[in-house]
Amino acid sequence: EYIIKMADKSREEKEIKEINRDNNELRKTFWIELLEKFNAKSNQYKNVNATNDHWLSSGSGVSGVPFSFVVTKTYASTEMLINKGTQEENKLIFDRLLAQKDSIEKTFGSPLIWERLDNKKSSRIANKLLDVDITNRDDWDRIKDFLCESMIRFEKALKDSLKKAANNE
Repeated sequence: EYIIKMADKSREEKEIKEINRDNNELRKTFWIELLEKFNAKSNQYKNVNATNDHWLSSGSGVSGVPFSFVVTKTYASTEMLINKGTQEENKLIFDRLLAQKDSIEKTFGSPLIWERLDNKKSSRIANKLLDVDITNRDDWDRIKDFLCESMIRFEKALKDSLKKAANNE
C-alpha cells in the first residue's frame, strides 16, 4: 500500500510539472505575441523580452515603480506597483497620487482600481479585465487588445504624476 501511494504521488508530481511547463510555454508565447502587437504602437516595451512569468514589466521613469502587464486564469490587468525602499515611502507616493485621482482617471478615461494595501509594503493602481483566462487561447485577442489599449492610456495618465509624487513636487 505504501509503494502504491508513493507511485501515485510521483505520478501526480509529474503531472503538475507538465502542467506548469505547459503554462510557462503558453505564457511565453502569449508575451511574444503581445509584445509584437504593443511594440507597433509604443516604445515602452521595446527593450523587454518575453518571459514565463504571469507579469511583464517596464520602467515608469521612477525606480521601484514599474508598469506591468499581468495575466492570470481569471483576469488580465495593467498595473503600477509602488514598491520602493520603505512602506512609508510607498504609502506617501500612493497618497499623493490618490489626491490626484480625479485628474488621473479623467486622463485615463475611466475609473482605476486604487489599492493602498495598508498591511503590505507596496501599493498598487490597476485596470482589470475580468473573466478571461490566459490558458484559453480563445481569450487571447481580447486580452491583447485590452492590455495594449489600457497600457497606452495607463502610462499617459500616470507617468508625469508619478514622477512628481515620487519627487515630492
